[in-house]
Formats: sequence, structure tokens, C-alpha cells
Amino acid sequence: AYECYIKGLEINDKVHDKRIDYILKMNMLNSFYEMKKYDESIALAKKIIADKEYVYDLYVPYSCIASAYKAKEVYDTALIYYDTTFYHAKSERDESRCVINIGLTNLSMGNIEKAYDNFNTSLNEYSAVNTSEFEIINMIYLGVIYGMRSELDSALLLLDKGIEMARKNRLAKLEIEGLAGKGNLLH
Repeated sequence: AYECYIKGLEINDKVHDKRIDYILKMNMLNSFYEMKKYDESIALAKKIIADKEYVYDLYVPYSCIASAYKAKEVYDTALIYYDTTFYHAKSERDESRCVINIGLTNLSMGNIEKAYDNFNTSLNEYSAVNTSEFEIINMIYLGVIYGMRSELDSALLLLDKGIEMARKNRLAKLEIEGLAGKGNLLH
């Protein structure tokens, strides 16, 4: 896929279609991330942000930078970029996604109470705009946090509900995450 995007950008250099340029570069950002080329993802996103002709929203490139730093376990920097991502959110759903990512970063850092607040905020304050996926993520990770707090009944309730919803929505990755959380809890 990466080679296709590069070829597309080369062709677009002759056409100068900003919309096509944007689409190709956003796809490249995602490709870099999926290939675990985090430094390349960060560099391209920063280049996009610095481009004075860039007229599209900044949510995606900032989110890509934050996610890449999180994947590199540079959590403090990831949080800074997630805050900037939140500022550039164009919808409440984007805000909720950002709050979830901040929660996942806080959880990775061991900031359990901050993560709890993040997932709780996403689940409750954004309930009207959350996708099923967001709702499942919030339930699973709130369940994990309740387990860390030794609140087993609440943990199992949320984990079981999250696993069931993930299965129903055919979100295998989230179902696995929920089952792993439940397994760790019962171990």
C-alpha cells in the first residue's frame, strides 16, 4: 500500500490536487503506524501540520503523532499531543475518541485514577455520540480498573458486558482485550 501512496503523490505533484494530497498523506500516516514506523509517522504528521497550504482539520495528524508517541512509550509527550488533538476535534465523537486515548495512555502510565476519570467521562458525558466500539472500550477498561481496585463484582459486570457487546458487534480485538482483562482478574 505504501508504494501505491508514494506513486500517487508523485503523480499528484503534476496535478496539484490538495484534496488528493491530503487523502494520500493521511493514508500514509496510517500505514506508517500499522507498520510500526512511528518516527516516520511523526515526521510526516509534523510536515503536514507545518504546511501553510494545508487547509484540512488538524485532528488526524495530531492524533497520529500522539498515538505514535504512545506506541513508543513516550507517554508524557503522547499526552501533550492528545491534549492538542482534543483542541482540534471537530465533533463530540472525536472528543470522546481522544478522551479514550488519553485514558489508555494514563492506564499505560499507571495513572489508574486519571484513566478511570477519562473512561468514565467518555462513557457518560459522550454517551449520545459514542459508537458501540467506544462504549465497549470504556466498559472493558473501566472493568479492568475496577479489578485493579479489587472491586471484583463491578469489574466482572463491566467486563462481561463489554465482552458480550464486542462479540455481538463482531469486534474480535475488543473481545480478546475483554477476555484478557477478565482472565487477569480471575487468575
